Amino acid sequence: MNVLKNIVIVLIIFISTSQFIYSQNGGANFCDISEPLCASNDFSYPNTSGVPDSESGPNYGCLLSQPNPAWFYLLIDQSGDINLKIEQSTVLGGSPNLDVDFIIYGPFSDSNSACNSELSTANTVDCSFLVDNVEFVNIPNAVAGEFYILLITNFSDAQGFINVTQTSGTGTTDCGILADEFACEGESVTLDATTTFAINYIWYEDDGLGIGNFVVINGVSTATYDIVNSNRYKVEAYDVLNNLLETFEYNVLFFQTPVVPAIIQDYIICDNIDDNDSIGQFNLNTKDTEVLNGLDSSSFSVSYYANITDANAGVNQLSTSYINSSPSEIIFTRIDNIVTNEVKCFDVGSFNIRVDLLPEFTLADEYILCADINGTEEIPILPIIDTGLDISNYSFEWSLDGRVLLLETGNNIIATQGGNYTVEVSNITTGCNSTATTVVTVSSPPTVFASIISYAFIEDNVIQVTATGTGEQEYEYSLDNGLWQESDTFYDVSAGDHIVMARDINGCGIGSASIIVMDYLLFFTPNNDGYNDNWNIQGIDNQVNAKIFIYDRYGKLLKQLSPTSVGWDGTFNGQPLPTSDYWFTVEFIEPKDGSLKQFNGHFTLKR
Repeated sequence: MNVLKNIVIVLIIFISTSQFIYSQNGGANFCDISEPLCASNDFSYPNTSGVPDSESGPNYGCLLSQPNPAWFYLLIDQSGDINLKIEQSTVLGGSPNLDVDFIIYGPFSDSNSACNSELSTANTVDCSFLVDNVEFVNIPNAVAGEFYILLITNFSDAQGFINVTQTSGTGTTDCGILADEFACEGESVTLDATTTFAINYIWYEDDGLGIGNFVVINGVSTATYDIVNSNRYKVEAYDVLNNLLETFEYNVLFFQTPVVPAIIQDYIICDNIDDNDSIGQFNLNTKDTEVLNGLDSSSFSVSYYANITDANAGVNQLSTSYINSSPSEIIFTRIDNIVTNEVKCFDVGSFNIRVDLLPEFTLADEYILCADINGTEEIPILPIIDTGLDISNYSFEWSLDGRVLLLETGNNIIATQGGNYTVEVSNITTGCNSTATTVVTVSSPPTVFASIISYAFIEDNVIQVTATGTGEQEYEYSLDNGLWQESDTFYDVSAGDHIVMARDINGCGIGSASIIVMDYLLFFTPNNDGYNDNWNIQGIDNQVNAKIFIYDRYGKLLKQLSPTSVGWDGTFNGQPLPTSDYWFTVEFIEPKDGSLKQFNGHFTLKR
């Protein structure tokens, strides 16, 4: 009695430059013998021809006829929407040229019981009866572990092949249902046909044309045979009399073992978090494409690990937003074939990561540019904004108020106008860059005006200073070279000539002005000793039209003075007058408000 092991034949071989499509048995024209199917362009299924119509019982929905039925079942691997494309062609792997129609039912808990009574309108997911060689199937909200039943018809009634591929969606179908023997490329599977009394074995393999033909494998006559390629295999066991004892059929699926590139470029970033300490955050996903090296990301996944032990075990996977703990580290990467969970086909490699430091330099918060200079400046007129970095190691880009200064490429710049200066410094070796901004403030020596804000002859004379200049205007003030003060007002100022000064607090120079305070001496001593020998109104010599009259206590006019004269010497008609109080009147223009006024007062002559 011959024993036949019915196992579905599939083959997945991914090659970056070309792709081989292998055929399944296909052609299951009854639901209860439906073939397993997964959505991958690496599988091709023979269609059905010569069968007029499908079985009775199911509700065929939009299919007005069901010629040449081919029944399949799908198992959901990952949950989510699944969008499939169905093509039918007369040539294996050829362009679609046969009319294809379909109906899909589900979801179901298994692939067999549904065929009895559940292929109903309520369980119909999608259906199409278009005149087209390509159809599209939509399975919304598929859940892992569920089954779906798919009927594909051949309205053209021509022999050919069916291809089903996934075009979009986050869900996936399980290709692991397509075979019983699984292995990874580079491994081998030992097929064992040991049969009692058998002394000779003839091994066969499918010819790959998709029509079920086998060819003899020459040179193999043992009970076991090591397989390294996906295919359908058959073996016949014979006894000493050359009687056929048993026939075995095997279907073996090898999944591609991915290969991590031998050389993966170092992943180098510039310090991007907190202090400039060679600790940064890496986005490891940016290495996925390089690690995959052309492999399809829908069939292969990339993961990252801190050590090779974890990488080989596939545990303690690193977050793709990885923060290093030392400036240079080795990251281990693993590629997994995710087409099936039946076997773990993977490879491990590594690459270096490093965090380079940013250029470090400091600019002052503010620089002062002196304008309208007058020679009293205490700081450089044009400030130099200097990074202090070596031009042989760094490049520099300067900008003023957002406008790049194309001619400024040095490690410093002389500021000739005010504004916000920004410099981007790049390390020539690493490419890491830092940016800093400072402000250049324009300032200038002040133009000074002084005015008396108190009335004349009130003893408490008050001077106020007004200072104006270019740009920032902050000044300090001094009277007659005295201490500098923040206030622009001076009190209790004595009579006579005074110099008031204002200086720019940034060091951009000093301005000055003179002013005369009007007042009079309360006494004088005309003894020719050179001190207080004459009496006059002080600070009135600029009022040439002023009139000054001196009287004795009885009102007798003793002297009329000119405001520009040296004053009264204490005589009348050439004779010295005695010690006594004397009175005066003065007619003048009030400096505070410009009005014509008269003032009366008295002073003492002392001998």
